[in-house]
Amino acid sequence: MVFMLQLNRLTEEKFPLWNYERFSLNSSILGKTTHFGRLIPSNLQISDIKQTVYLLHGGGGDDSEFVKLGIIGAIDPKTANLFHSTGTQIILPFIGKSFLHNHPEIRSRRYFDHFREEIMSLAEADTKTISASRYICGYSMGGRAALSTFLRNLDLFAGTGAHFPMLFTFDYSNSAAAAAFASRCNVDSEHMNNFVPEFKNEFVNEEDFASYDPINLMSKLDLADISKKKIYFDIGTSDEFGLFEGTQHFHNQLTSKDIAHKFESIKDGRHDGPFIFQQMPKLFQYLLS
Repeated sequence: MVFMLQLNRLTEEKFPLWNYERFSLNSSILGKTTHFGRLIPSNLQISDIKQTVYLLHGGGGDDSEFVKLGIIGAIDPKTANLFHSTGTQIILPFIGKSFLHNHPEIRSRRYFDHFREEIMSLAEADTKTISASRYICGYSMGGRAALSTFLRNLDLFAGTGAHFPMLFTFDYSNSAAAAAFASRCNVDSEHMNNFVPEFKNEFVNEEDFASYDPINLMSKLDLADISKKKIYFDIGTSDEFGLFEGTQHFHNQLTSKDIAHKFESIKDGRHDGPFIFQQMPKLFQYLLS
């Protein structure tokens, strides 16, 4: 079946500081219908938009969860005013459980191509967004996806931000290594059973995984390409998935290369909504100020 790229508004809702719209589109790349959301500061028009922040959802969510779960409340009036004064919109793509990865064998899971060629084109139409005013952010799976996409496409983005990104250094395909990680980082079987299968399902082999792994990408980075970019990420010391270890390692990588960035380690912080509510204003203030 051939799909023509067509955008249809599904939802329109007004908040005190924001206007929210949700769209469906028939993706010719994925060969199916998918969605994305848009948040624009109240009283701004599309033609007023100069900057775009792409915000990627977690592994169990979709493009609408940011609004449905009330996370929009994490954007306090001061931060919302920053979006208004800089003419910045938030775009909420749907990326499934893809890590914004192009699956090498399954067309309907070529999510990065869909994002770059379809979502970006539609979301930025009639705006003044350029590479120097485009950011990619996310949380959990979406946080890892944001860091990976940023590092693989430095020409497209001015910066990136991530809350509790799914970063780790053990071999998830090796049961002994996975068990050692779980023991070392105090991760229970329920969280490991939610964690490891997502990677096994999405990446077909070690080479495929490595080509999207932020830690591997950082180890091979040309420092000249990242010197003027903005990078923010954070993690809680009580993250239920044990992600403190990998995120700390990523911070150490950037530090050893003298790459400017902002990293926050939050004592007793967990892998949950309250963490996002607490930290998201810091992410946006750092990237947009």
